[in-house]
Amino acid sequence: YGFKPLRGNFDGTGSIDPDGDELTYQWDFDGDGVVDSTSSKTSFEYNEAGTHYATLTVKDRKGGKSQTEIRIEVENTPPTPVILTPAEGTTFYVGQKFELIGTATDSEEGELDDTHLTWEVRQHHNTHYHPWIDPETPGNNLVIKAPEPEDFDASLTSYLEILLTATDSKGLSATVSQKIYPRKVEVLIDSVPSG
Repeated sequence: YGFKPLRGNFDGTGSIDPDGDELTYQWDFDGDGVVDSTSSKTSFEYNEAGTHYATLTVKDRKGGKSQTEIRIEVENTPPTPVILTPAEGTTFYVGQKFELIGTATDSEEGELDDTHLTWEVRQHHNTHYHPWIDPETPGNNLVIKAPEPEDFDASLTSYLEILLTATDSKGLSATVSQKIYPRKVEVLIDSVPSG
């Protein structure tokens, strides 16, 4: 995305053939069905505002082919989402309820209403995470309850990651994330008799 003239650099060298065949490349940058380039790496300059799709068709010598495309936005930029609550540095205890509140502004459209916002909350621990609130949960002012750790070992590495995505009317989106950590207390263990 960006403003005209917008030059895009394109790279199709990540394409693979399961048989290991040599590949050919065909790029169509303006959707007119005419091949604009046959190089694996190339560039193209967009001078018209609007939504464009760059299409790459890859073929092998046995007639196999596959196609993919990428969206290009000219004279449009993604919105800027902001997580208002929970605030940066917030900590939580198990079962605590807190509210997800966010806003978003867009350079072209101004302040976006809540229908343009979606949330996701991930419960992280160790080296993976579980969805606590499913991706693309719409709206604003959502109340969630903080989960308990998966197990005792996970309690040392458990935290929540909150993601807010804002999408403008043309489908261009941006995501911000914020981590909140559990409150921890020091536990002392003694015995009777001592030791």
